Amino acid sequence: FNAYFLNGFFQDEWKLTRRLKVSAGMRYDLYLPPGASRDSPLEFSRKFKTDTNNLGPRLGLVYLLREGRYRTVVRAGGGVHYDPPMLRLYRRATQNNGDPRFFSATFQAGSLLGPEFPNRLGTLPQGSVLARDVDAVSPDFKTMYALHSNVQLEQALAEDLSVTVGYLRSIARHIPVYRNINCRPTGGTLADGRPVYGSLSINAIGNVNVNPCTDRQFPEFRTILMAEASGNLNYQGLFIQLNKRYSSGFQLGASYTFSTARDDAPESNGPDPLVLSDPSNRTTDLGRSWGDVKQTFRFSMVARPSVRTRS
Repeated sequence: FNAYFLNGFFQDEWKLTRRLKVSAGMRYDLYLPPGASRDSPLEFSRKFKTDTNNLGPRLGLVYLLREGRYRTVVRAGGGVHYDPPMLRLYRRATQNNGDPRFFSATFQAGSLLGPEFPNRLGTLPQGSVLARDVDAVSPDFKTMYALHSNVQLEQALAEDLSVTVGYLRSIARHIPVYRNINCRPTGGTLADGRPVYGSLSINAIGNVNVNPCTDRQFPEFRTILMAEASGNLNYQGLFIQLNKRYSSGFQLGASYTFSTARDDAPESNGPDPLVLSDPSNRTTDLGRSWGDVKQTFRFSMVARPSVRTRS
């Protein structure tokens, strides 16, 4: 399939006073998703939405708080940044859209419908009901974006050495999340309050049969994993940074960050993406992000060696 990512931006800077400089801009991103199969058995997979409302304003300020040999500078900035959609969402929805040419059949141990080992299943036994697991993309799918902002104070300690302290904030919205939309609750709840969607039964020979969905919204399908742009993330961090500009043959930088990140969007980038543990309440999955690293330290140095030879 083909997908097209188009973008354009403009920016400008103004030195309003001898101490104050302003930088501003606007970026527009247009992501054209792949085409869908119009004869898909699942209605949601016959057309993919194109989100056209992706305007990202940016603003930055620099203010010279104190002049002199060891200057003090305040910087602040913020902006909206859109992220290209993961094409694997559309690939899954296209390849696994419920086309009856591709299906899987599962039989519990002891089932009369299943073949006895080592025989293989050539065709479905007569009377079998074919229910398929499918993937889809929500009809109102939106482009994920993040609002990044920061404020920092830099103090010069020497001609080529400075220390910076600052605060970072990132708020992400419309993170892709997979949710099973085909199951209706049965009315019962688990001990932690989550609703029950299926049932357990024990047959005559003692095998436990699990029916994860007893009331389907679309009976012709089993699980319908739909990618929805519904996840939220909140990141905050405090940092201190030491910088030495290149002089005397070397430069260095060191920084320490203390941060926290929380979201309600289970990780969906792996080969087996996680889904919401409670399809009816996204806040059940609210907690520390997979990428939540409380403390981070970085150090880098660039040096130019000096070699002298004698002839």
